[in-house]
Amino acid sequence: MRVYYLTGPQHALNNLALRRIKVARFEDLNDPFELLGADLGVKGHRAALRATKRQINENRGLICFSKAWSNPLLWGHYAEKHTGICMGFDVPDDLLAPVIYAKRLRKIPVDPKTNQPRLTEAIVNKLLRTKFFDWKYEKEMRLFVGLDRETVESGMYFCSYSDDLALREVILGPRCELRIEGIRDIVADFDPSVEVLKARLAFTRFDVLVDRSASRITRPPRWGEHGMKKKPWLSSLALLGFYVNGAIEGGHGEKVSFEDIYKGLRNGTLVEDLDKKLPGVLDLSLFRPGHDQREGLLEALGMAADGLHGRERRKVGIQRSGLSLLMAFILEAMQAGYWAKPRR
Repeated sequence: MRVYYLTGPQHALNNLALRRIKVARFEDLNDPFELLGADLGVKGHRAALRATKRQINENRGLICFSKAWSNPLLWGHYAEKHTGICMGFDVPDDLLAPVIYAKRLRKIPVDPKTNQPRLTEAIVNKLLRTKFFDWKYEKEMRLFVGLDRETVESGMYFCSYSDDLALREVILGPRCELRIEGIRDIVADFDPSVEVLKARLAFTRFDVLVDRSASRITRPPRWGEHGMKKKPWLSSLALLGFYVNGAIEGGHGEKVSFEDIYKGLRNGTLVEDLDKKLPGVLDLSLFRPGHDQREGLLEALGMAADGLHGRERRKVGIQRSGLSLLMAFILEAMQAGYWAKPRR
């Protein structure tokens, strides 16, 4: 079945470059009724269900898809107000579970011996998929994923693209500023092939459609046009973006100023400067002096900074966070093609 996953532009670029998708945790989903869609009018029954939710959250995650991508609400809620990207995946039908949209909380039978709710496997399976009726616009399909403790990264889990999670479409939102040809170059060697499209708002109804004119295929950028001596790997930019984004979400963004980023790029000391400003926060071991990725990274970010000069506040959306500015440079470098594929 073809199903769709919507996200913001920076997460989408990381997903594409690293060929993986983040696994969500039940505790972090935006619906507080997740796994709690049961009628618990009896106070003594609530602890049992909450304990079950904690246990499931510890051992199982999920990836939330939609059966369609044209609803404007989806883009507004999950793709950063239409600025993000929708990715279409082919997933075997038997791995997907449709969400049950209910108007009332589910009645749970009570064990007469213990006077506790009888949470059988069948009931828990329904609770895993039950949401309030007003969420029905999402047309949600769920892929449940067991959590492998050996693969956790900074408390997060990921699922790599595979035959059971095959990327087939990338749709740029109506307000997405990423260049369509840059995205096409990122997915050029994906197998099976990936179609990249641009979306627009419909003219005669509340809908999001393919913009056929903007989706026309033109030639990909040539590396020589960028005038770069050395180019970092796409995966290097993506990993740096992953760590910078984690630092921003950890509240470190304003510890680095705009001027810190520009000065570090001008002097070629960005890596050392970030280490001094944020000791132990960013993993910059790939870009230590002497590593072949270091010079290419600094050159790519420098070119991205030149390209965004004068636009960075609109692109970043704030005025103080140097890490948000750096994240904008990383995204610009990724989608503008300031990178090369590793030699094999």
